[in-house]
Amino acid sequence: FAMLVQRSYEIMVAHRRLEEIVYLDALTGIFNRRGLFNDLGQRIDNNPEKKFSLYYLDLNKFKPINDIYGHKAGDRVLQHFAATMGNYAPRPHILARIGGDEFILILPEEKDAAQTREILESARRKLSEGLPHEGIPVAITFSIGMAVYPDDGSDLDTLFARADQAMY
Repeated sequence: FAMLVQRSYEIMVAHRRLEEIVYLDALTGIFNRRGLFNDLGQRIDNNPEKKFSLYYLDLNKFKPINDIYGHKAGDRVLQHFAATMGNYAPRPHILARIGGDEFILILPEEKDAAQTREILESARRKLSEGLPHEGIPVAITFSIGMAVYPDDGSDLDTLFARADQAMY
């Protein structure tokens, strides 16, 4: 019996680890694209009338950081960006890296859009300091586009497209 309990525990740990590999970005530790789509799909399926805001966040001038300071510095910038946004974003939130230097921030039913803007500005100010103690003195800046579910779209592709358009 003890061996069965131990084996069951080992299987459970292995299952959790596989979920981490499948749904989390290895560099930043936040959701990857698959994890985000899985979470949002469940959210929409379980509560289709519940609003949320989707913020598309795109780092500005990321390629020059990689080119000038190296890929290790670029990785560090991505990690710092994810950690800073995770710390500043109102709770509860979902943060995901969906590609190179592109992130999605999900905020459920925002009550105060002005407060959210101020929080994002605080994150922007913090990131603009760069990482001079790590040899990366340039400001880390980003662009933002927003879409609201279901007002701006009832499926994820439409929401992403609207938020991406709003960024420009």
